[in-house]
Amino acid sequence: QKQKKNGAMATISTDPRFKLARSLLTAGDDDSHRYESAIEIFATLLDLSRERDGETSLNAALCQYEYGNALFRAAVRKKEMLEDAAAAAANEKKEGSKSPRDDEDKKPAARVTNADNAESRRREIAAAAAMKRSAAAVSGDGGTSSSGERKRPKTGVASLDDKQGDDKEVQQNDKLATNDNSEANANDDDDNDDVKLALDMMETSIAIFISHTTKSDGNGAETENDVEWASGQLPRILVCIGDLHSFREHYGNAVDAYCRALRYREEAWDGRKKAKGNGSSSSDEKVELMTVEDLTCQRQLIETCVLIAEALLACPEGEDVVCDLDDNNDDEEERAKVSSSGAAAAAAQPKKSNVKVLVPSKERKNFIQSYYEMAREGLEELLYRMGKMKGANIDIGDEKRDIGYCVMMVVGIGNAMEAEK
Repeated sequence: QKQKKNGAMATISTDPRFKLARSLLTAGDDDSHRYESAIEIFATLLDLSRERDGETSLNAALCQYEYGNALFRAAVRKKEMLEDAAAAAANEKKEGSKSPRDDEDKKPAARVTNADNAESRRREIAAAAAMKRSAAAVSGDGGTSSSGERKRPKTGVASLDDKQGDDKEVQQNDKLATNDNSEANANDDDDNDDVKLALDMMETSIAIFISHTTKSDGNGAETENDVEWASGQLPRILVCIGDLHSFREHYGNAVDAYCRALRYREEAWDGRKKAKGNGSSSSDEKVELMTVEDLTCQRQLIETCVLIAEALLACPEGEDVVCDLDDNNDDEEERAKVSSSGAAAAAAQPKKSNVKVLVPSKERKNFIQSYYEMAREGLEELLYRMGKMKGANIDIGDEKRDIGYCVMMVVGIGNAMEAEK
Protein backbone atom coordinates (compact mmCIF):
# COMPACT_ATOMS: atom_id res chain seq x y z
CA GLN A 1 0.00 0.00 0.00
CA LYS A 2 1.12 3.56 -0.69
CA GLN A 3 2.06 5.61 2.35
CA LYS A 4 1.89 9.38 2.67
CA LYS A 5 4.81 11.15 4.24
CA ASN A 6 2.62 13.50 6.27
CA GLY A 7 1.20 10.58 8.26
CA ALA A 8 -2.35 10.72 6.95
CA MET A 9 -2.35 7.21 5.51
CA ALA A 10 -1.84 4.95 8.53
CA THR A 11 1.91 5.38 8.75
CA ILE A 12 1.71 3.45 12.02
CA SER A 13 2.16 0.35 9.85
CA THR A 14 5.82 1.35 9.38
CA ASP A 15 6.42 1.38 13.13
CA PRO A 16 8.79 -1.49 14.13
CA ARG A 17 6.44 -2.46 16.95
CA PHE A 18 3.54 -2.75 14.52
CA LYS A 19 5.62 -4.96 12.22
CA LEU A 20 6.68 -7.11 15.17
CA ALA A 21 3.09 -7.63 16.30
CA ARG A 22 2.02 -8.57 12.78
CA SER A 23 4.89 -11.05 12.52
CA LEU A 24 3.83 -12.62 15.83
CA LEU A 25 0.35 -13.23 14.42
CA THR A 26 1.67 -14.70 11.18
CA ALA A 27 4.30 -16.96 12.77
CA GLY A 28 3.82 -20.61 11.93
CA ASP A 29 4.69 -22.10 15.33
CA ASP A 30 2.23 -23.26 18.00
CA ASP A 31 3.39 -20.88 20.73
CA SER A 32 0.20 -19.38 22.15
CA HIS A 33 2.09 -16.67 24.02
CA ARG A 34 2.85 -14.85 20.78
CA TYR A 35 -0.84 -13.91 20.50
CA GLU A 36 -0.80 -12.31 23.93
CA SER A 37 2.34 -10.38 23.03
CA ALA A 38 0.71 -9.13 19.82
CA ILE A 39 -2.40 -8.05 21.75
CA GLU A 40 -0.30 -6.00 24.18
CA ILE A 41 1.63 -4.32 21.38
CA PHE A 42 -1.47 -3.39 19.40
CA ALA A 43 -3.18 -2.09 22.54
CA THR A 44 -0.19 0.15 23.23
CA LEU A 45 -0.10 1.40 19.64
CA LEU A 46 -3.85 2.05 19.70
CA ASP A 47 -3.50 4.30 22.75
CA LEU A 48 -0.56 6.04 21.16
CA SER A 49 -2.40 6.64 17.87
CA ARG A 50 -5.50 7.96 19.58
CA GLU A 51 -3.50 10.38 21.69
CA ARG A 52 -1.20 11.54 18.89
CA ASP A 53 -3.43 11.45 15.79
CA GLY A 54 -6.97 11.50 17.12
CA GLU A 55 -9.76 9.00 17.80
CA THR A 56 -10.89 8.91 14.16
CA SER A 57 -7.50 8.92 12.45
CA LEU A 58 -6.52 6.22 9.99
CA ASN A 59 -3.69 5.19 12.30
CA ALA A 60 -6.15 4.68 15.16
CA ALA A 61 -8.57 2.78 12.90
CA LEU A 62 -5.85 0.43 11.67
CA CYS A 63 -4.57 -0.26 15.19
CA GLN A 64 -8.12 -0.81 16.39
CA TYR A 65 -8.73 -3.43 13.73
CA GLU A 66 -5.40 -5.17 14.36
CA TYR A 67 -6.07 -5.19 18.09
CA GLY A 68 -9.48 -6.80 17.55
CA ASN A 69 -8.03 -9.26 15.07
CA ALA A 70 -5.33 -10.31 17.55
CA LEU A 71 -7.93 -10.83 20.29
CA PHE A 72 -9.99 -12.97 17.92
CA ARG A 73 -7.04 -15.10 16.76
CA ALA A 74 -5.99 -15.67 20.36
CA ALA A 75 -9.50 -16.88 21.27
CA VAL A 76 -9.54 -19.20 18.25
CA ARG A 77 -6.16 -20.66 19.13
CA LYS A 78 -7.18 -21.16 22.75
CA LYS A 79 -10.29 -23.03 21.69
CA GLU A 80 -8.22 -25.24 19.42
CA MET A 81 -5.83 -26.05 22.25
CA LEU A 82 -8.70 -26.91 24.60
CA GLU A 83 -10.30 -29.15 22.00
CA ASP A 84 -6.99 -30.88 21.29
CA ALA A 85 -6.40 -31.43 25.00
CA ALA A 86 -9.91 -32.80 25.49
CA ALA A 87 -9.50 -35.16 22.54
CA ALA A 88 -6.14 -36.36 23.85
CA ALA A 89 -7.59 -36.94 27.32
CA ALA A 90 -10.51 -38.87 25.87
CA ASN A 91 -8.20 -41.06 23.83
CA GLU A 92 -5.97 -41.68 26.83
CA LYS A 93 -8.95 -42.61 28.96
CA LYS A 94 -10.24 -44.92 26.25
CA GLU A 95 -6.88 -46.63 25.86
CA GLY A 96 -6.45 -46.97 29.62
CA SER A 97 -9.85 -48.61 30.08
CA LYS A 98 -9.27 -51.29 27.46
CA SER A 99 -8.88 -54.87 28.63
CA PRO A 100 -7.18 -57.70 26.69
CA ARG A 101 -10.61 -59.02 25.74
CA ASP A 102 -11.65 -55.69 24.21
CA ASP A 103 -9.81 -56.45 21.01
CA GLU A 104 -11.52 -59.84 20.75
CA ASP A 105 -15.00 -58.48 21.49
CA LYS A 106 -14.60 -55.30 19.46
CA LYS A 107 -17.35 -54.74 16.94
CA PRO A 108 -16.53 -53.71 13.38
CA ALA A 109 -16.11 -49.97 12.98
CA ALA A 110 -19.09 -48.04 11.73
CA ARG A 111 -19.04 -47.42 8.01
CA VAL A 112 -18.05 -43.86 7.10
CA THR A 113 -20.42 -42.42 4.53
CA ASN A 114 -19.57 -40.18 1.62
CA ALA A 115 -21.39 -37.37 3.40
CA ASP A 116 -19.11 -37.81 6.43
CA ASN A 117 -16.04 -37.71 4.23
CA ALA A 118 -17.28 -34.65 2.38
CA GLU A 119 -18.04 -32.77 5.61
CA SER A 120 -14.63 -33.65 7.06
CA ARG A 121 -12.92 -32.57 3.87
CA ARG A 122 -14.90 -29.32 3.78
CA ARG A 123 -13.77 -28.47 7.28
CA GLU A 124 -10.13 -29.22 6.46
CA ILE A 125 -10.32 -26.96 3.40
CA ALA A 126 -12.02 -24.20 5.36
CA ALA A 127 -9.24 -24.38 7.95
CA ALA A 128 -6.50 -24.11 5.35
CA ALA A 129 -8.23 -21.25 3.56
CA ALA A 130 -8.88 -19.29 6.76
CA MET A 131 -5.27 -19.80 7.82
CA LYS A 132 -4.15 -18.37 4.50
CA ARG A 133 -6.54 -15.41 4.66
CA SER A 134 -5.60 -14.39 8.17
CA ALA A 135 -2.10 -15.87 8.36
CA ALA A 136 -3.13 -17.44 11.64
CA ALA A 137 -4.49 -20.80 12.81
CA VAL A 138 -8.27 -20.68 12.53
CA SER A 139 -10.69 -23.47 13.45
CA GLY A 140 -11.69 -25.26 10.26
CA ASP A 141 -15.15 -26.22 11.40
CA GLY A 142 -16.19 -22.59 11.89
CA GLY A 143 -17.25 -23.45 15.43
CA THR A 144 -19.73 -26.10 14.37
CA SER A 145 -18.47 -28.83 16.69
CA SER A 146 -20.29 -29.39 19.96
CA SER A 147 -17.13 -29.85 22.01
CA GLY A 148 -17.48 -26.28 23.25
CA GLU A 149 -20.66 -27.26 25.10
CA ARG A 150 -19.22 -28.46 28.39
CA LYS A 151 -22.04 -30.48 29.90
CA ARG A 152 -22.04 -30.91 33.67
CA PRO A 153 -21.16 -34.53 34.52
CA LYS A 154 -23.64 -36.64 36.41
CA THR A 155 -23.01 -36.51 40.15
CA GLY A 156 -25.22 -39.35 41.28
CA VAL A 157 -23.75 -41.77 43.85
CA ALA A 158 -23.54 -45.54 43.51
CA SER A 159 -26.24 -47.79 44.91
CA LEU A 160 -26.13 -48.96 48.53
CA ASP A 161 -25.32 -52.46 47.33
CA ASP A 162 -22.05 -51.27 45.75
CA LYS A 163 -18.73 -51.48 47.48
CA GLN A 164 -17.81 -48.57 49.75
CA GLY A 165 -14.54 -48.05 47.88
CA ASP A 166 -16.33 -47.68 44.54
CA ASP A 167 -18.77 -45.21 46.13
CA LYS A 168 -15.92 -43.04 47.41
CA GLU A 169 -14.12 -43.13 44.09
CA VAL A 170 -17.24 -42.00 42.24
CA GLN A 171 -17.69 -39.05 44.59
CA GLN A 172 -14.06 -38.02 44.23
CA ASN A 173 -14.23 -38.19 40.44
CA ASP A 174 -17.45 -36.16 40.41
CA LYS A 175 -15.84 -33.48 42.57
CA LEU A 176 -12.80 -33.25 40.31
CA ALA A 177 -14.97 -33.14 37.20
CA THR A 178 -17.14 -30.41 38.70
CA ASN A 179 -14.10 -28.31 39.59
CA ASP A 180 -12.67 -28.75 36.09
CA ASN A 181 -16.01 -27.85 34.59
CA SER A 182 -16.27 -24.65 36.68
CA GLU A 183 -12.79 -23.59 35.63
CA ALA A 184 -13.55 -24.32 31.99
CA ASN A 185 -16.76 -22.29 32.15
CA ALA A 186 -14.85 -19.38 33.66
CA ASN A 187 -12.35 -19.57 30.79
CA ASP A 188 -15.23 -19.68 28.33
CA ASP A 189 -16.64 -16.46 29.80
CA ASP A 190 -13.25 -14.76 29.42
CA ASP A 191 -12.96 -15.96 25.83
CA ASN A 192 -16.46 -14.75 25.02
CA ASP A 193 -15.61 -11.34 26.45
CA ASP A 194 -12.48 -11.20 24.30
CA VAL A 195 -14.41 -12.16 21.17
CA LYS A 196 -17.09 -9.55 21.88
CA LEU A 197 -14.40 -6.93 22.43
CA ALA A 198 -12.72 -8.01 19.19
CA LEU A 199 -15.99 -7.53 17.32
CA ASP A 200 -16.49 -4.09 18.86
CA MET A 201 -12.97 -3.07 17.85
CA MET A 202 -13.45 -4.24 14.26
CA GLU A 203 -16.86 -2.62 13.83
CA THR A 204 -15.57 0.67 15.23
CA SER A 205 -12.56 0.59 12.95
CA ILE A 206 -14.66 -0.04 9.87
CA ALA A 207 -16.90 2.90 10.75
CA ILE A 208 -13.82 5.13 10.86
CA PHE A 209 -12.55 3.80 7.55
CA ILE A 210 -15.96 4.41 5.95
CA SER A 211 -15.88 8.01 7.16
CA HIS A 212 -12.56 8.47 5.38
CA THR A 213 -13.86 6.96 2.14
CA THR A 214 -16.66 9.52 1.99
CA LYS A 215 -14.41 12.49 2.73
CA SER A 216 -14.29 15.10 -0.02
CA ASP A 217 -12.37 18.28 0.76
CA GLY A 218 -11.02 19.00 -2.71
CA ASN A 219 -7.37 18.79 -1.72
CA GLY A 220 -6.45 16.79 -4.80
CA ALA A 221 -4.36 13.65 -5.19
CA GLU A 222 -3.43 13.24 -1.52
CA THR A 223 -7.05 13.00 -0.44
CA GLU A 224 -7.78 10.64 -3.32
CA ASN A 225 -4.97 8.40 -2.08
CA ASP A 226 -6.48 8.45 1.41
CA VAL A 227 -9.87 7.45 0.04
CA GLU A 228 -8.40 4.70 -2.10
CA TRP A 229 -6.34 3.29 0.75
CA ALA A 230 -9.19 3.42 3.26
CA SER A 231 -11.56 1.78 0.76
CA GLY A 232 -9.10 -1.06 0.31
CA GLN A 233 -9.25 -1.88 4.02
CA LEU A 234 -13.02 -2.38 4.13
CA PRO A 235 -13.37 -5.81 2.47
CA ARG A 236 -10.61 -7.46 4.46
CA ILE A 237 -12.06 -6.16 7.74
CA LEU A 238 -15.55 -7.31 6.75
CA VAL A 239 -14.20 -10.77 5.88
CA CYS A 240 -12.55 -10.97 9.30
CA ILE A 241 -15.83 -9.92 10.94
CA GLY A 242 -17.54 -12.68 8.99
CA ASP A 243 -14.95 -15.18 10.23
CA LEU A 244 -15.60 -14.05 13.79
CA HIS A 245 -19.37 -14.52 13.41
CA SER A 246 -18.77 -17.99 11.96
CA PHE A 247 -16.57 -18.81 14.94
CA ARG A 248 -19.45 -17.83 17.23
CA GLU A 249 -21.84 -19.90 15.06
CA HIS A 250 -23.78 -16.76 14.11
CA TYR A 251 -23.88 -17.79 10.48
CA GLY A 252 -26.55 -15.32 9.40
CA ASN A 253 -24.39 -12.45 10.60
CA ALA A 254 -21.44 -14.06 8.82
CA VAL A 255 -23.41 -14.13 5.56
CA ASP A 256 -24.22 -10.46 6.07
CA ALA A 257 -20.56 -9.46 6.61
CA TYR A 258 -19.29 -11.52 3.66
CA CYS A 259 -21.94 -10.05 1.35
CA ARG A 260 -20.95 -6.55 2.35
CA ALA A 261 -17.34 -7.44 1.57
CA LEU A 262 -18.39 -8.89 -1.78
CA ARG A 263 -19.62 -5.54 -3.01
CA TYR A 264 -16.20 -3.98 -2.47
CA ARG A 265 -14.46 -6.96 -4.07
CA GLU A 266 -16.68 -6.62 -7.15
CA GLU A 267 -16.06 -2.90 -7.39
CA ALA A 268 -12.30 -3.44 -7.18
CA TRP A 269 -12.34 -6.13 -9.88
CA ASP A 270 -14.67 -4.20 -12.19
CA GLY A 271 -12.53 -1.09 -11.78
CA ARG A 272 -9.38 -3.01 -12.64
CA LYS A 273 -10.98 -4.49 -15.75
CA LYS A 274 -12.20 -1.10 -16.94
CA ALA A 275 -8.84 0.54 -16.32
CA LYS A 276 -6.87 -2.12 -18.15
CA GLY A 277 -9.44 -3.28 -20.69
CA ASN A 278 -9.92 0.23 -22.07
CA GLY A 279 -13.10 -0.80 -23.86
CA SER A 280 -11.59 -3.94 -25.35
CA SER A 281 -13.45 -7.16 -25.96
CA SER A 282 -13.69 -9.83 -23.30
CA SER A 283 -10.92 -11.91 -24.86
CA ASP A 284 -8.62 -8.88 -24.99
CA GLU A 285 -9.28 -8.22 -21.32
CA LYS A 286 -8.18 -11.73 -20.39
CA VAL A 287 -4.87 -11.16 -22.15
CA GLU A 288 -4.23 -7.71 -20.73
CA LEU A 289 -5.09 -8.52 -17.11
CA MET A 290 -1.84 -10.38 -16.57
CA THR A 291 -0.23 -9.02 -13.41
CA VAL A 292 0.03 -10.52 -9.95
CA GLU A 293 -2.25 -7.75 -8.67
CA ASP A 294 -4.88 -8.81 -11.23
CA LEU A 295 -4.72 -12.41 -10.03
CA THR A 296 -4.96 -11.35 -6.39
CA CYS A 297 -7.94 -9.09 -7.01
CA GLN A 298 -9.96 -11.77 -8.80
CA ARG A 299 -8.94 -14.50 -6.36
CA GLN A 300 -10.20 -12.43 -3.42
CA LEU A 301 -13.52 -11.97 -5.21
CA ILE A 302 -13.81 -15.73 -5.75
CA GLU A 303 -12.93 -16.49 -2.13
CA THR A 304 -15.61 -14.12 -0.89
CA CYS A 305 -18.25 -15.90 -3.00
CA VAL A 306 -17.15 -19.20 -1.47
CA LEU A 307 -17.31 -17.78 2.06
CA ILE A 308 -20.90 -16.69 1.47
CA ALA A 309 -21.81 -20.14 0.19
CA GLU A 310 -20.09 -21.81 3.15
CA ALA A 311 -21.89 -19.62 5.68
CA LEU A 312 -25.25 -20.23 3.99
CA LEU A 313 -24.54 -23.95 4.01
CA ALA A 314 -23.84 -23.83 7.75
CA CYS A 315 -27.17 -22.12 8.48
CA PRO A 316 -29.91 -24.41 9.84
CA GLU A 317 -31.86 -26.08 7.07
CA GLY A 318 -35.54 -25.20 6.94
CA GLU A 319 -35.06 -21.82 8.62
CA ASP A 320 -34.76 -18.31 7.19
CA VAL A 321 -31.24 -16.92 7.13
CA VAL A 322 -31.34 -13.81 9.31
CA CYS A 323 -28.88 -11.27 10.66
CA ASP A 324 -29.03 -8.86 13.58
CA LEU A 325 -30.17 -5.34 12.82
CA ASP A 326 -28.05 -2.35 13.78
CA ASP A 327 -29.99 0.89 14.06
CA ASN A 328 -26.76 2.89 13.89
CA ASN A 329 -25.99 1.83 10.31
CA ASP A 330 -26.27 4.46 7.61
CA ASP A 331 -27.59 3.88 4.12
CA GLU A 332 -24.26 2.55 2.87
CA GLU A 333 -24.17 -0.02 5.61
CA GLU A 334 -27.83 -1.00 5.36
CA ARG A 335 -26.80 -4.50 4.26
CA ALA A 336 -28.14 -4.57 0.76
CA LYS A 337 -27.32 -8.15 0.24
CA VAL A 338 -27.37 -8.40 -3.46
CA SER A 339 -24.31 -7.61 -5.46
CA SER A 340 -24.53 -6.59 -9.09
CA SER A 341 -23.76 -10.15 -10.15
CA GLY A 342 -25.53 -11.99 -7.34
CA ALA A 343 -29.05 -13.25 -6.90
CA ALA A 344 -31.64 -10.83 -5.51
CA ALA A 345 -32.58 -11.25 -1.87
CA ALA A 346 -36.29 -11.76 -1.64
CA ALA A 347 -38.50 -11.62 1.45
CA ALA A 348 -40.20 -8.49 2.70
CA GLN A 349 -38.58 -7.38 5.93
CA PRO A 350 -40.64 -7.13 9.12
CA LYS A 351 -40.83 -3.54 10.33
CA LYS A 352 -40.63 -4.22 14.04
CA SER A 353 -37.96 -6.83 14.58
CA ASN A 354 -34.38 -7.00 15.77
CA VAL A 355 -33.44 -9.31 12.91
CA LYS A 356 -33.48 -9.01 9.16
CA VAL A 357 -34.27 -11.85 6.77
CA LEU A 358 -31.46 -12.23 4.28
CA VAL A 359 -32.58 -15.39 2.53
CA PRO A 360 -35.92 -17.20 2.88
CA SER A 361 -35.53 -20.83 3.88
CA LYS A 362 -36.95 -22.11 0.59
CA GLU A 363 -34.40 -20.06 -1.38
CA ARG A 364 -31.35 -21.01 0.66
CA LYS A 365 -30.10 -23.78 -1.64
CA ASN A 366 -30.63 -21.60 -4.70
CA PHE A 367 -28.48 -18.90 -3.16
CA ILE A 368 -25.76 -21.42 -2.30
CA GLN A 369 -25.81 -22.70 -5.86
CA SER A 370 -25.70 -19.15 -7.24
CA TYR A 371 -22.63 -18.10 -5.29
CA TYR A 372 -20.94 -21.42 -5.97
CA GLU A 373 -21.46 -20.94 -9.72
CA MET A 374 -20.04 -17.43 -9.48
CA ALA A 375 -16.96 -18.78 -7.73
CA ARG A 376 -16.51 -21.71 -10.13
CA GLU A 377 -16.80 -19.57 -13.24
CA GLY A 378 -14.42 -17.00 -11.81
CA LEU A 379 -11.96 -19.74 -10.91
CA GLU A 380 -11.96 -21.09 -14.45
CA GLU A 381 -11.10 -17.64 -15.79
CA LEU A 382 -8.47 -17.15 -13.07
CA LEU A 383 -6.74 -20.43 -13.89
CA TYR A 384 -6.83 -19.57 -17.59
CA ARG A 385 -5.15 -16.24 -16.89
CA MET A 386 -2.56 -17.86 -14.64
CA GLY A 387 -1.75 -20.35 -17.39
CA LYS A 388 -1.28 -17.53 -19.88
CA MET A 389 1.08 -15.78 -17.49
CA LYS A 390 3.07 -18.96 -16.97
CA GLY A 391 3.37 -19.35 -20.73
CA ALA A 392 4.67 -15.78 -20.90
CA ASN A 393 7.24 -16.56 -18.17
CA ILE A 394 5.66 -14.10 -15.74
CA ASP A 395 6.59 -14.92 -12.14
CA ILE A 396 3.55 -14.85 -9.84
CA GLY A 397 5.44 -15.70 -6.63
CA ASP A 398 3.36 -16.71 -3.60
CA GLU A 399 0.13 -16.00 -5.45
CA LYS A 400 0.39 -19.50 -6.93
CA ARG A 401 0.07 -20.97 -3.44
CA ASP A 402 -2.84 -18.67 -2.62
CA ILE A 403 -4.64 -19.72 -5.79
CA GLY A 404 -4.12 -23.32 -4.71
CA TYR A 405 -5.99 -22.57 -1.49
CA CYS A 406 -8.71 -20.92 -3.54
CA VAL A 407 -9.08 -24.05 -5.66
CA MET A 408 -9.47 -26.14 -2.49
CA MET A 409 -12.15 -23.79 -1.20
CA VAL A 410 -14.19 -24.02 -4.41
CA VAL A 411 -13.84 -27.79 -4.63
CA GLY A 412 -14.68 -28.14 -0.95
CA ILE A 413 -17.93 -26.20 -1.17
CA GLY A 414 -18.88 -28.20 -4.27
CA ASN A 415 -18.36 -31.45 -2.38
CA ALA A 416 -20.31 -30.14 0.61
CA MET A 417 -23.23 -29.25 -1.65
CA GLU A 418 -23.23 -32.74 -3.12
CA ALA A 419 -23.22 -34.25 0.37
CA GLU A 420 -26.25 -32.20 1.37
CA LYS A 421 -28.35 -33.41 -1.56
